[in-house]
Amino acid sequence: MISLKKISLFFALVVLTAACTVRPVVSDIPEDAISRIQDANRVVCEYKGKVVVRYLYKEQDIRLKGYLDKKCNNDFTLTILGPLGITLAKVDYRDGKIAAVDGTGDVSLLAQYIMKQKNLESMVELIRYPYMNVDDSFNISLKDGDYFLTKDKVEITAGDDYLIRTIKTPEGTYTYRYNGGHAEDLEYVTPKQSVFIRLQ
Repeated sequence: MISLKKISLFFALVVLTAACTVRPVVSDIPEDAISRIQDANRVVCEYKGKVVVRYLYKEQDIRLKGYLDKKCNNDFTLTILGPLGITLAKVDYRDGKIAAVDGTGDVSLLAQYIMKQKNLESMVELIRYPYMNVDDSFNISLKDGDYFLTKDKVEITAGDDYLIRTIKTPEGTYTYRYNGGHAEDLEYVTPKQSVFIRLQ
């Protein structure tokens, strides 16, 4: 009969042998990972469809639903919708200038003031996604199962599908969530403000 002492010694030897075995280091990063990330993240600069917007600035929490028609030059038309899809206001942004009307008439000056005061240009910039793409100048590594790319003070994370999930810059962080390979939620957060847009 094998004694408990011999069994314990046997398992100790197995564990010790396994610990001393030299295992080859295998890199899970494909040689063409950066080009795959580039290909998976073609910049989208136009969008036409429904949006849900949430904007946090200091103590203010602004939420709206609407229909957005945005061009690659950052010009856009936003129709703000109320209950039952009733149009509450229409905002046209062209060459950095706003024309806006609501139920009371022309509110362009007020809209221009709000846009500048609250830095809503970040909302326009967020629709161009991803904010930046990668190139061969980025360093790449694996971190928690994701690709982690760095250059200067920029950090980019991409998933195993090569889609960019986050872009961190000194100014703020861009976050992207996908549905069926297409961006669905876009978010930009800084110490002063937060902009969230859901594309529908």
